[in-house]
Amino acid sequence: MTTEPQLRIEGVSKRYANGKAVLENFSLDIQNEEFVAFIGPRGCGKSTILRLIAGLTPITSGQIQHAGGGDINQRTSYIFQESALLPWRNVESNVGLPLRLRGLKAAAISERIRDVLKLWDINHVSNRFPLQLTPGMKVRTSLARGLITQPRTLLLDEPFAALDAIARNKLSADLMKVRQKRHFTACLVTHSAAEAVFLANRVVVLAANPGRIAEIIDVPESYPRKLEWRETDAFQEAVNQVRNALSRVQEDAKKA
Repeated sequence: MTTEPQLRIEGVSKRYANGKAVLENFSLDIQNEEFVAFIGPRGCGKSTILRLIAGLTPITSGQIQHAGGGDINQRTSYIFQESALLPWRNVESNVGLPLRLRGLKAAAISERIRDVLKLWDINHVSNRFPLQLTPGMKVRTSLARGLITQPRTLLLDEPFAALDAIARNKLSADLMKVRQKRHFTACLVTHSAAEAVFLANRVVVLAANPGRIAEIIDVPESYPRKLEWRETDAFQEAVNQVRNALSRVQEDAKKA
């Protein structure tokens, strides 16, 4: 494991064309194989941070450095809140699309598709189309497509938001297992304190107008984390820490 951060966000600001600041002088180091969750009120720039990391949105000032340099698209994968699956392609075709666009040979693509479908336990629905999938299977397909490029960093923009609590918890636990096998760095945007604590090494609580770091809460529990941990006092204590930090952010916003 390298000592160089996987991601170094230095003094990053993002402003709209009208001059309104979304982020102001935002700095954060994210280590190799770390899992960081961003949580905060509406307008604090959570999703903007992910888009800046992915190169989907231009930075107004500052810089974001990826360990090893190279093409950002080769090093990151972005999982959107909506699955963004192409309705005319089946699961197998949707998952393999990023490799086809990169011009990989058919044999190599097929092998990677088999591996990642098995990884996410969706090989039995490989011939189904998006309209034939449950919400959970759509998310699994989206995650499989994101990992087929073998990214160093996976960017997750509330991918479980549309799921019920049972499916959401199961997918969170499965994400833990997958990360133990693939060893990627992850950045998650979420509105759920419990989800943030269950998945992340660090929970970054953001304040808004402009977006900035209010508090960073460490979650010392080792990986892989099992669903049973959510029933412990240690888990609830960490969740309360995050919720209390969010409450302080909201109170400070009222005073401003």
